Amino acid sequence: AVFFELRQLKSDQANNRTPRKTPMKETKDLLQQSSVDDLRQFILEYAKADRKFRHDFIQEFRDIGDSFIEAKTYAKNEIPYALSLSNDTRGFLDYNACQAFSSNLSPLLDKLEEYISLGKEEQVVAIAQALIEEVHVVMTDADDSAGQLGHVLDQGMETLRHIANSSPNEKLKADLFK
Repeated sequence: AVFFELRQLKSDQANNRTPRKTPMKETKDLLQQSSVDDLRQFILEYAKADRKFRHDFIQEFRDIGDSFIEAKTYAKNEIPYALSLSNDTRGFLDYNACQAFSSNLSPLLDKLEEYISLGKEEQVVAIAQALIEEVHVVMTDADDSAGQLGHVLDQGMETLRHIANSSPNEKLKADLFK
């Protein structure tokens, strides 16, 4: 009888609990309640304190320009920055640093895919060329035994191959084969 009462008491307590919000639900609710100025202030303070967040934020919202030169300059600046986020020491990249570098290049690869879908072929070629040129140099001093940097190079090459085979822009094709 005592066990029955304890079980019943526990069951009653469980039924009286208010359901907990999931972290995403709570986040959505807080975003709805926050003002735009509060959100801007939070982003500025958080970006000041966390350089990875700052980098991801800039990657997500920065416009890389409409010209080949602007896009290539953007990519050539982002790759060393992604490398600096991956490795605390100068020089050789160990296995884990290669994985981190590859992961830090993901936003740039996402930008590449986005620009392919938008038909911005000049920017796509510029980013792919910058990836190939810069990552190739990094690979000479890296333990890429997992093949992640090789995969980045392969994505750049496949992107250029795709543009060369499918682009109606003859000038762009000619520039690829110079």
